[in-house]
Amino acid sequence: MRQLALAGASCALTLLVATPAALAAQAGSRRPTEGLYAGRFDPDRHKRSEQDEDGGTPTESTRAALDQALHWLATAQSTDGSWPAPDRDGGSVMLNGTGLSGLALLAFLGAGNTHEVGPYKQVVAQGLRHLRSIQADDTGAFGERAGHTFLYNHGIATYALSEALRLTRDDELRDAAQAAVEFIESARNPYGAWRYDVPPIGDNDTSVTGWMILALKTAQKAGVEVDERAFADALDWIDEVTDVEGRVGYNSHGSKSSRIRGLNDQHPTEHAEAMTAVGLFARWTLGQRLQTSPIMEKHALRLLRVMPEWDPSGLGCDMYHWYFGTLGMRALDGDWWEAWEASMRQTLLPTQRTDGASRGSWDPIGPWGVIGGRVYSTALMALCLEAYWTVVPDPPIEIAARPLRAEADDFSHVPPLPPAAAARAGVRWLLGAQKDNGSWDSGDSKWKSPAPNNDIGATGLAVLALLGDDGASAEVKSGSVTRALTWLGTQQDKETGRIGRMVGHTFHYDHAIATLALSEASATRPQDERLRAVSQSAVDYILRARNPYGAWRYAYPPTRGNDTSVTGWMVRALASAKRIGLRVDEAAFEGASNWIDAVTDPATGRVGYDSIGSTSSRVTGVNDRVPTKIGEAMTAIGLYCRLMLGESVTERPVIMRHAELLLRKLPEWRRGEPVDMYYVYYGSLAMRQMGGKHWELWQHALHQAVLRHQNRGDERGSWSPVGPWGFAGGRVYATALMTLALQESTTGDEAVEER
Repeated sequence: MRQLALAGASCALTLLVATPAALAAQAGSRRPTEGLYAGRFDPDRHKRSEQDEDGGTPTESTRAALDQALHWLATAQSTDGSWPAPDRDGGSVMLNGTGLSGLALLAFLGAGNTHEVGPYKQVVAQGLRHLRSIQADDTGAFGERAGHTFLYNHGIATYALSEALRLTRDDELRDAAQAAVEFIESARNPYGAWRYDVPPIGDNDTSVTGWMILALKTAQKAGVEVDERAFADALDWIDEVTDVEGRVGYNSHGSKSSRIRGLNDQHPTEHAEAMTAVGLFARWTLGQRLQTSPIMEKHALRLLRVMPEWDPSGLGCDMYHWYFGTLGMRALDGDWWEAWEASMRQTLLPTQRTDGASRGSWDPIGPWGVIGGRVYSTALMALCLEAYWTVVPDPPIEIAARPLRAEADDFSHVPPLPPAAAARAGVRWLLGAQKDNGSWDSGDSKWKSPAPNNDIGATGLAVLALLGDDGASAEVKSGSVTRALTWLGTQQDKETGRIGRMVGHTFHYDHAIATLALSEASATRPQDERLRAVSQSAVDYILRARNPYGAWRYAYPPTRGNDTSVTGWMVRALASAKRIGLRVDEAAFEGASNWIDAVTDPATGRVGYDSIGSTSSRVTGVNDRVPTKIGEAMTAIGLYCRLMLGESVTERPVIMRHAELLLRKLPEWRRGEPVDMYYVYYGSLAMRQMGGKHWELWQHALHQAVLRHQNRGDERGSWSPVGPWGFAGGRVYATALMTLALQESTTGDEAVEER
């Protein structure tokens, strides 16, 4: 026997060449009962002595196929050592020459070739020189940072370079590998995994994450320093997108493999389980095993339903799925590998090209073959064939460190509800939390509030959440809203129209939120003249509380101080009142717009709190331990007000700068750490109005951050009032805001026009 690296698994396995007899000794009797290979399974194939169609034993024919594939890949190498992307429109959308060169190198390395030994050592040496020549000196990144797939290319290139270092311990490769690893670590999102952007903007996907895990684990095995937290958080991501049936999602719980509209969207996703395959092998690479992680068996069972089979149309051939499936099933070994390997070999051997210049290659069909070209398909299939000769020993289980993080409501072990169901659960909790007098309590038994009583604001938020729900019983909801509106009416000062007492610094918040709730309720009850009268009186108070030069803050009568936070609520209340026909002074909108302009940094797009460059406020000794950098609440308010007041991106380019700032701080909620729910809420309002890519990215991050922290126990449907302002509004505040944010993403299926 001689050492042989299994590309893709070699970072986690010690692999040995085996004879057919060794494979036969491992063979089990699992017979697939469904899927593409059902009915063709031959449990006695290793006992056959007759030759196959190619005139040799299965091992000999597979070795011949691999040799031909490597020969073709060697001839496809350019003189600069690279393997170029296909010369076609869109050919480099998925992988450019950087990623393809990495895949090709992995195929040679997996067959035992390095730049020091093997029949293809010159090919490997040239390929490694090419990778090092395109690595940026300042960042360590491989290739051009263009498009939204360059992290795929960098991850694969890092994986190949690290594998070469692991096999040779060549110090000349070490610095390049370390720099490449550090670039990967800089691209990791704060809550764990990877997607397309550097610096990261908060979203993840399983596909990019899979390559990054392989690259980092291989680099670590080669002696490169790697931050262990990356492995723990990557496992968190895989857990997060795994459903109870074992399917792993692409960028969210339940999502499928991606497709590019107009390019490969004709390929159905149901013919493959690529993300499940990635998740299975990622778990194995990071130390999980069947005996400790039963979900891995569910992953494997899903793969058995869609084992490799060549579809002449190409629509059912997902080579990406085949590659990661081969790695995962080979790692599980035994019965699992028995079934998968037979299907793989019977699929690949007859379909390898035997004619002309393409001899030894595979046609680039399937969803990603059409994009990556013949180098992509041939390198992946060669890597699959290399797994055939490997015997997987039973290595020590290395459970990746997973730090425990305490938090008030930790229900990460329970699958989260879908967004619409989570929003309805929030409403149900609010209905149950309403007091007999119709109000909601801003206090919380677990979160003692040092602030003045904010029941008026909490009640207004709860009413808004109920009005935004279309799933609760209309009768129950209507009765609850009626009682709340009646209570708010009793809190209104008959002379001034102010709702609530002038206590503390927050009574203008309470009044504005209550006015917004009254106005929104009036829209659903146009015949209720008393409600309109209460709403108009509240609006009149807002207009009188406006500072002479435009906006609002805490004092009444106004004292010329403004802030963006209070102003946002006042503008929203007035805009709602205007929509239902109440009297509103248009000068108030102009003054608010002028204020937002005055506190907007034109260079960055950041909106200040009470001056240009200022950040969200904090109360000394109460919430000043919560850093302001966890959100862009004032920018979100400014963006939403601009859009609500009719400004457009074409007329005001600063709007795009606002939105880009929000994309850099997408919602995230790490265990045991605060989350700015106020920012999450206003950001959801603003990005929903932006639409397009901004809303798509925000919505995904919103779901990932919020859903897994919803209480699934005694306070089912609620959220703990963590973050800077939870102390002021309690569990009602937190639940209403998170419910309202989710309602933005679940109300109607129509897309907001991109601005």
